[in-house]
Amino acid sequence: MTSESAGSGESREHLVATPEPSIRPADSGWPIRRWVELGLALVIVTAMWWPLTWWRLGAAPFHTKGEPREALVVWEMTHGGGWILPRRNGTEIPSKPPMFHWLGALASWVSGRTDEGTVRMPSALASLLGLYGVVLAGSAWWSVRAGMFSAFVLATSFEWTRAATNARVDMVLTLGLEASLLALLFFWRSRKVVWLAVLYPAMAWAVLAKGPVGVALPALVTIGLLATTWNANAFHTGHWREVVDWPALRELRPLRGLAFVAAVAGAWYVAALYEGGWAFFRKQILAENIFTFVHDPDWGGGHRHGLLYLPVQWFLGSLPWSLLWPVVALDVWRRRRMLGRSDPLVGLMIWIAVVFLFYEFAASKRGVYLLALYPAVALFCGWWWSELSDLEPSWGERWRTVLAYGAHAFSAVLAAALAGLGAVKLGLSLGWIELSGGASEAWRLLLGVAQRAVSGATLISGVGCIVLWWWTGRALQEQKWRRSLLLVFFATWTVAVTVRSWWLPAFAQQVTLRDFMAAVRAASGSEPVYFWGIFDYQAVYYFYGHIPLLGADGLESAPAFLLVDREAWVNPASKLRTLYEEVPLNLAHGEARRRLVLLRRKAS
Repeated sequence: MTSESAGSGESREHLVATPEPSIRPADSGWPIRRWVELGLALVIVTAMWWPLTWWRLGAAPFHTKGEPREALVVWEMTHGGGWILPRRNGTEIPSKPPMFHWLGALASWVSGRTDEGTVRMPSALASLLGLYGVVLAGSAWWSVRAGMFSAFVLATSFEWTRAATNARVDMVLTLGLEASLLALLFFWRSRKVVWLAVLYPAMAWAVLAKGPVGVALPALVTIGLLATTWNANAFHTGHWREVVDWPALRELRPLRGLAFVAAVAGAWYVAALYEGGWAFFRKQILAENIFTFVHDPDWGGGHRHGLLYLPVQWFLGSLPWSLLWPVVALDVWRRRRMLGRSDPLVGLMIWIAVVFLFYEFAASKRGVYLLALYPAVALFCGWWWSELSDLEPSWGERWRTVLAYGAHAFSAVLAAALAGLGAVKLGLSLGWIELSGGASEAWRLLLGVAQRAVSGATLISGVGCIVLWWWTGRALQEQKWRRSLLLVFFATWTVAVTVRSWWLPAFAQQVTLRDFMAAVRAASGSEPVYFWGIFDYQAVYYFYGHIPLLGADGLESAPAFLLVDREAWVNPASKLRTLYEEVPLNLAHGEARRRLVLLRRKAS
């Protein structure tokens, strides 16, 4: 609702009962003041993004499977492994096209090193450009305030925050999809050819980031937009040329656009197929794009889940903003009769539905697959938030009460956790708490993380988080939606900065193989090291070289050093014991040493 209508003498009830369209009357041009506001919004978003994403980007060592798997491709590129199809560990064909890896190698070349920070740079910068995209779109469609609020929502959504600092291809793919879909929506409203210069290069970028999905999703959204022009009368009367808006499709120039995408992205596919042959075709074309939609386990592919998996992951990945979905959906429903087919909200709904359904009916599912719809959801929330700045709603009281109690409960949980951490900081030992099984290992790991991460800065940050969440609950109780949402943003931002900057590095230090592999390099010297019965991407990355995989009958050659799983080594019946002995390594952290064992051939 506009500020003009809010300032009229109409009653609050009348204003709520007669919703207005989301599009405000178009100006003849942007005044200087609005350009200044846009520039200021971009500065604010950049200042918010820097500590949330860029600061201490490389502080946490690789400690999962996915990051070092992609980092190995970057390492091969920067160490003479080629730029078309570099093999991980010298033998394994990558699972994804090379856009992310090219950017990581470029960042490493500019920085003069290949490490955790440079490999994560493409994701971090792609996230910033994604934030700029929603700022510009929200500003063009509604107001600069709506665009900035959309960026606040997007930047502090859990899945977006995590993907922005991960050395994975997902954020780079999302940037290409976001740019192409925003350009498509702008073109659909204005029919200006200039948007095609963004649409098709962005699609080519997305294809080079993860494959044909970069074409499939924009094509499906186009079909959805075309469906909004359906003319039932023309269909029944047989006027086929008027059934849908075919001129709009022609103006989109799909044949020339797709030819451009095929020429740009297809050039790499042809070169990679020439270099990798059938092995490349089966892995990147079949396994990564066809088999992921097939439920037959014999066809390969992982991450098999049921239909409820993605909705839950979407809700959790969008926290805390997914808690607002009921009230946002209610407001959109109240305005449904005011929404024309050119309204951005309609295009955003098609965008969200297409991305969700595309992955929902695939056999292979991961929460991060939905990252491409997060900008559209953020724009929805930013639009709604900006409308609240004009007139706070008189509906949603029950849900507001639930959120208020939730904010207070979360602040209480944070206070209890902070009290325990303060006790650790003061030297109080909690080692007397004993658990059994895997819980015992997790407890020891948690104590190790607390001892490393607790500092004056983390304690002060924790107090700030508690105060902000408590204050958020009070604002909700006082029916101050606008103030509440700002507090939710600041509280979430503070928690995210604290966790990513201090707690995640402390946790990663406990489980990474970086120190272990440094000790392996020192112990093995110039002798080659082999895997036997196990393979680990993280170990290969931190070995900074290739580690061949020894076959089942390879022990007959008795190489000097082996890396094996500890459980296989401690088995009394293991045939390794007749030939090898464990190399004692002096490690500061025991978790990595528990996973792998370095063995040395016994002296004859």
